[in-house]
Amino acid sequence: MVDKEIGKIELDKSTKIIVRLTEWKSEQRVDIRKFVETERYTGYTKQGISVPVAKIDALKALLDGAVVNK
Repeated sequence: MVDKEIGKIELDKSTKIIVRLTEWKSEQRVDIRKFVETERYTGYTKQGISVPVAKIDALKALLDGAVVNK
């Protein structure tokens, strides 16, 4: 499977959060990772998470709770 970009959020001029559908060890995952574009480096950073697709509802519930409790 080829990685498929789902969407992105621009944090500032050189930094974005990119959400992708990926596959690792034959398991589909949602990868949420920082992407930077600078003079020294352009690409994904280690800052991010990779969640199995089967756990996305649980992650969404946690994030929904964070928004309600802000």
